[in-house]
Amino acid sequence: MNQMPIQLVVRTYQFFCSIKLTVTLLLLLVADLSLGYICLQGKVSLFQPMNEVGLSQWLLTYARSQPLDSAWFLLLLPLLSLLGINTLCCTGEKLYHLVRSQHTRLPANRLWLTLSIHLMHLAMVLLLAGYLTSYTLSTIYPSITLTPGLPLTVPGSSLQVELLEMQMIPYSRNRLIPFLGRNIDVNAHLLFKDGKEQVHATLAMNRPVHIHGFSFFLQRFNPTRAGGMSPSQYIIFDIRRDPGVLPTFIAMGAFLTGLFGYLFFRHRTRKRLEL
Repeated sequence: MNQMPIQLVVRTYQFFCSIKLTVTLLLLLVADLSLGYICLQGKVSLFQPMNEVGLSQWLLTYARSQPLDSAWFLLLLPLLSLLGINTLCCTGEKLYHLVRSQHTRLPANRLWLTLSIHLMHLAMVLLLAGYLTSYTLSTIYPSITLTPGLPLTVPGSSLQVELLEMQMIPYSRNRLIPFLGRNIDVNAHLLFKDGKEQVHATLAMNRPVHIHGFSFFLQRFNPTRAGGMSPSQYIIFDIRRDPGVLPTFIAMGAFLTGLFGYLFFRHRTRKRLEL
């Protein structure tokens, strides 16, 4: 009776170590993403609120209201989870055998080449985990308005932010007539205060600000046109506290390290074989 749980764990582990499972999951992912490409046509706006409300709230609201259009995404989540577990088990199995076979004295270039490949596999799993963490555990404060001279306190903290100045960036070309005279971006100069600490930063459309664990993302600004009907100045931004940022960047660095290691030691291994 005591061996039953152990046998179940061993069989489960062997199941996830299967290369056949890897191939099956990859084929299912290709089919699911192909379906997703079709479903996304003209319906991208269905998934945009996920950045503001998080995955769990999005599943309970937007996905629930449009189940047919979001069905491919609901299938994508378990497929990626299974692929991540499969990758971890396969990589762990290979590393275990690699350690046990060290008595065979594998050539150094070959050893580092193999380790580089496994590092890329582990980095991909960590990258998926980082993204999942970002969309499930992040604290999001959407659509916060800030005007010059009226500081506000970031929710859940003692950090204050004040808009000091807005430098408008107008459209400077003549190719798109509807954009003539419009402001296409802004450099919003912010002052952050936390006790005696003061930090200056510049927020723009594609340049978020990261400070004290919070990330500020600019969504809209005003005025959008010089001499327009609404001359008042303000910016609207989202605030995120994202615990998935650190593992995501670590995963990117690890993947690049593994990739460069693979290319370097692959070249050295080939050169050694040619000699």
